[in-house]
Amino acid sequence: MQNAPADKKSVLDTFGQHILMTRMGQEFYITTQGKCLLHALTDATLDPAALDPICCAWGRFHTGNQAEEITKTSTSPVYPFRLDSEANQGFFSVAKDSGPAFQAGMRPLGEFLLWLEEHCNVEQGLSIPCHEIVAKTQKDDTGKKIQRSFDVSRVESSVFQVLPTERKLKAEWTDAGSYLLCANAGKNWNLETGKHVGGFLQLCNRLVFKNTNQDVGITPEKVAITLVEAYKVKANTWYELA
Repeated sequence: MQNAPADKKSVLDTFGQHILMTRMGQEFYITTQGKCLLHALTDATLDPAALDPICCAWGRFHTGNQAEEITKTSTSPVYPFRLDSEANQGFFSVAKDSGPAFQAGMRPLGEFLLWLEEHCNVEQGLSIPCHEIVAKTQKDDTGKKIQRSFDVSRVESSVFQVLPTERKLKAEWTDAGSYLLCANAGKNWNLETGKHVGGFLQLCNRLVFKNTNQDVGITPEKVAITLVEAYKVKANTWYELA
């Protein structure tokens, strides 16, 4: 991981206007020029598999023909909303009053789907917009269930169009990622793989399960930005992530 200048004043003088967020017990500075700086407050291992994302991006989902048109014409980054395996990693949650909370951190989709089957009311089956889910049960010779798995495929075009945050320097972790993605027209990101060119950050889907009178199913939320892997940081040290 790259080290940034060690003095806070020189960092802020160099990178200009920014949003300060405390995430994972550390300070993250998102600048209006698309930089992401980490100021470590403690010695720690930051593991995306156990922690919430750094931030999310403001934007809008599009499906079908509209998704294909937006992909061709948008001047802001367009991230494919595409799930093709139960191994796909994401940040998953259960809405209030829809069931017990799911584990925090970036987890495999299949783990989330199995959790919903075992702990939430999903008698009508599991569904994700623009995708098909086929649950499979493997049994032993006696007919006892020994493994549950899921085939997941996208059946209709779906994308998340990143848009500039409307809250400007009042942005919070839920939309500050728009600065990172929209800077340089998104050219710092490989939107097919979701990876930042610097190698430390990646995009990741967020999904929430809702079970209410009006809505039952799994719904996509604003795309998340998180670390590519676990990193050790040292207290009072600055790191340039993007």
